[in-house]
Parts: sequence; structure tokens; C-alpha cells
Amino acid sequence: MRCKTAKSIAWIMTVAAFLTVFAAGSSAGDTPASGVRDQQALFAYLQEEVAGLCRDHFHAMQIYYLDVTQNGWAEAVLIGPMEEHGYPEMLIIAAAEGGFRRIPADIPLGNGENIPEIMVGGSLAVTSTDSENGISTTVVNQYVYVDGMHLVFSGSQEEHAEHLRGLLWEIEHSCAGGNIDGRYNVQGFTKEMIAGVPTAFDMHVGVVVPMYDGVNKGKLDARHIAVGPGDQDTVWFAVFGELRDTVVTYKDSTADDGVSLHLGELNNSLVTVASYFPEATGHIAVSGAIAAGEGHEHRVEFVIEPMQQPGNSKPMLFRY
Repeated sequence: MRCKTAKSIAWIMTVAAFLTVFAAGSSAGDTPASGVRDQQALFAYLQEEVAGLCRDHFHAMQIYYLDVTQNGWAEAVLIGPMEEHGYPEMLIIAAAEGGFRRIPADIPLGNGENIPEIMVGGSLAVTSTDSENGISTTVVNQYVYVDGMHLVFSGSQEEHAEHLRGLLWEIEHSCAGGNIDGRYNVQGFTKEMIAGVPTAFDMHVGVVVPMYDGVNKGKLDARHIAVGPGDQDTVWFAVFGELRDTVVTYKDSTADDGVSLHLGELNNSLVTVASYFPEATGHIAVSGAIAAGEGHEHRVEFVIEPMQQPGNSKPMLFRY
């Protein structure tokens, strides 16, 4: 499905749309009961739900865990090349009694990067880039979950250049009276491309990157910890901004509760974790909350596998 070009009037609609959604904050979370992180069960469900879905297509999909329904549990948001003409499709899967359910949503995506994130007001924002004949257009569409059933479109903005995005963003937040002039945003870091994602730190309240290996590495405070049965292996992650209540957990299987180390608050930090992964299922799990200003927070949960390569992990971007 193509990422359609917005009309000029969409720029005006953007401000009005954002005024309605940038209100109170919310925390995205997950519980073991949700089951959406069980990829084997999720794949089995999608085989019945999506015609022609094979395991290779499933493993090629990007999976984000976001609280789309704002019920305190994370849903699985999957993006992958599902259609014959090569354009990706987004699937949103929630836990249901005895299994899963698909949340209906008609969300157009681009043939480039497609990045979903939850805004402070609880809406789902999808940033999609479409390139054709040498011209790249980026559209940010927002959706809200209604009637306990489906997502509906609530606003759009189109970006032909980075300065336009910055201008619209500044207008939206200044009018909202919250993050005026980006006062809560990350400062002091050079804009860069991280795993194919253009990352402007000063437009976000927080950025978290597993196995970060970018140009700003030397500007972060280095911290070294050890957790688990040894220290033969190392993985790491970067925090741009403030990550509160940080917990790093070593697990040697998906069912294991693991061994946890509470780090508390991290500020602009590069955390190197020494451990040992004798089993194929061994990994490091990290959780915490990005401080978004005025008491707002964004919950963060991610896993670092020992085989992840430096510089190949996409950034987790958090806006006010």
C-alpha cells in the first residue's frame, strides 16, 4: 500500500490534530499474560490469519511492542513486505483470552523506513518514507484506538525537508504548552543515521539504541557492569536522555526469571554488560522508563542477543 502524498491543507490539520492528542502522558507496558512476545505462538496465529505467510517472511518482519490500545499491556506491531508489489504492511496483534486477536487498521506505509511510536497522548504515530524518481517524501500519520475495536486516522503531516519537520514540530509543541522550544529534548549530540534511521536527537526526549556504535559514542558516559554466570562476553546499549528505574537482567532461557541488577537512573550513558551466554537462548533484558518531562514517562523494554552485531539495531525514539 503506497504512502500517499498529503494535500497542503494537511499541514494546517496537523496542528489541530496534535493539539487534541498531546495531553496527558501514559506508560506502555507488558505483562507475561499478554503472550505477544512468544514468537512461535504469534507465528502460528498469523499463519491462520494471513494467507501465504511463511516463516521466512515472518522472520523478516520488524516487531515493535507498543501499548496501542492504552490498556497497560503491549501489543505486537509487525511491519514487513507482505504485498506482491513490495510495499510493506502493518499488522497489530493483541493478546486475547486463549490466544490473539488482530486489531483492524488501514495504515498506509512507504517503500522506505516505517517507524511506529506511541505519543504522550496515547495515539499511534507512524512515520513513513516513500521514495520515487529521486524524490523522498515522509508522512507522519496518527491513529487513535476507539470503541475497543479498531484504529482510526486522526491527523497527518507531510515532510519534504528536515527544516519543515522541525518547524511543524516546534509549532505543535509550543501551542500545546508542554515541551516549548524542546526544553525536555536531548541536547548536545550530532544528528546521524542509525541502522538506516535518520536520528535527530534534539527532536526527542529520549533515544535508546542496543549495540550502539555511532558518531556520538565518545560523548556518552561509559559505565561497565557484570551480570550473570561470567564475564567472557559483552553486549552494550546507549541511552540518550534520562532512563529511570533501569533494570538489567541476565536470562539463560525464555522461561527463566533470570538474575537482575538494578542500575536506577542513567543519563546520556553507554552501558557495557559483561556476562556469559553458554546457551543459545541466553540474552540480556533491559527495562526502564524514559523521562519525558512534566512527570510523563515512556516505558522501555528490549532484549540484546549475544549474536547482535554492533550498529545493526534500530533506535527506539521517544517524543514528548
